[in-house]
Formats: sequence, C-alpha cells, structure tokens
Amino acid sequence: MVDYSTFCTRPWNELHIEEDGRITPCCVMPSSLGFYPPKGIQNYLNSIELKNLKKDLKNGIKSEFCNTCWMHEKLGVPSHRKSTLGKQEKLDKIKAVHLRSTNICNFKCRICVPETSSAWMA
Repeated sequence: MVDYSTFCTRPWNELHIEEDGRITPCCVMPSSLGFYPPKGIQNYLNSIELKNLKKDLKNGIKSEFCNTCWMHEKLGVPSHRKSTLGKQEKLDKIKAVHLRSTNICNFKCRICVPETSSAWMA
C-alpha cells in the first residue's frame, strides 16, 4: 500500500543530470544521492540509495533528500512532489531525462536562477 502523504513518482520516472555531473531524481533535490559519473546512470538506477529513497516515499517516511518539497508543503506552497500525484504512470520506467550541460545563457528570465543562467551572475 502506498502512503500518498509522502509519495512522489519522480524517483521512478525522471532522471536529472546536472551541469556538474550530479545525478538526481528531481530538479529541486539539493543532494546527488552520492552519484557522479563515472559511476554511471545504470549504477545510479540500481543503487541502494535510490532504492531506499523509493521505499521511504512509498512507506510514509519523509526522506531528507526531499526537504525542499516538505518545506514548500509546510508553507502551503505547491511542491514538485504534489505535482506528480494523480498521474497514472508506470513506475520503474524513466519517462523524462533532464540534462543540463552548462549555465551559459544570454537570457535573464524571471523564473531562472544563477545556477542555470550566467546572465543572473553578470
């Protein structure tokens, strides 16, 4: 039985490779679960860290890796976690891969941050 008070589909359905090589299941996760290349994507997908994260989220345990969402929800702000709920997706199949190669950008979009746009740092 899944506990929807903590459940999120992102660890099953998404893969984020950050500009510094970190691999995460979510764009707002501040930690990498300890994975950088050359360990590789397959090792990440089979890692005990990712398996434990999935187990925690299914069983009502608020993982420290997901503190951004827990904080948003506590403040009444929409979270990335809640945006996945209600979507009937097959778990254990990556549906989205997000790859950030660099933060060099000549735009300064209001929704962006320095980590993803160098124009904010100028």
